[in-house]
Amino acid sequence: MKISEHFLSVQGEGISAGVPAYFVRMAGCNLNCGHGKSTWVCDSPIWRAGEDYTNLELARLIEAADKQGIIEGRTHIIFTGGEPAMPGTMEQIADFIEFMKRRHRYPVPRYFYEIETNGTVWWIEHWEYFKQINCSPKLSNSGMPWKARYNADAIKELNELKQTWFKFVVSCETDVKEIADFKVNQSKVILMPACTDAQELPERTRFVFEMAKKYHYRAMPRLHILAYNKTMGV
Repeated sequence: MKISEHFLSVQGEGISAGVPAYFVRMAGCNLNCGHGKSTWVCDSPIWRAGEDYTNLELARLIEAADKQGIIEGRTHIIFTGGEPAMPGTMEQIADFIEFMKRRHRYPVPRYFYEIETNGTVWWIEHWEYFKQINCSPKLSNSGMPWKARYNADAIKELNELKQTWFKFVVSCETDVKEIADFKVNQSKVILMPACTDAQELPERTRFVFEMAKKYHYRAMPRLHILAYNKTMGV
């Protein structure tokens, strides 16, 4: 599999924020957010390049970082991107998870796998491998056209899975209103501030909190920006 970066850190956003996590950033994406009339840019452009790893090589890296915590499910393994759900990439991730089952021979897998996806790829299977799906559909503030960033079948499928949460990056109240176009369960929605700089984070977090009060969505800050600002790979 082609991987852009991998590192042990702490989940900084979404419903599992604050949990120790090993991030595996897959190379490649089917979108190119941050152009045209966008109000934010992709904070992980490193996905455009990557190096090839075998299942065994990746397993050894993960185990060297925090073997006991990961085996016990206290450290999450998060596949992110780019877009890890793209055809070819998703099969490689599924193959790796099956490899880890055989490697440790657990009757019930103890690993806690998460995946970050933009919700544009429709799968009949494979989502079952993940205990948590962090879906971040792209609004018009991404600069991407509607047809590129919206797949009705994929969103419907993800909405029906109990382990899915939807994270929407918002810059203004118009963005918040646009969320209704995706027709997802309101209780699964998390508002995220469009922000990549620690200095802007307090004001942007206050904004999403006010929007959460008004529209009854859940809102969360971006803790990795608070802790590390723009530093990558931490």
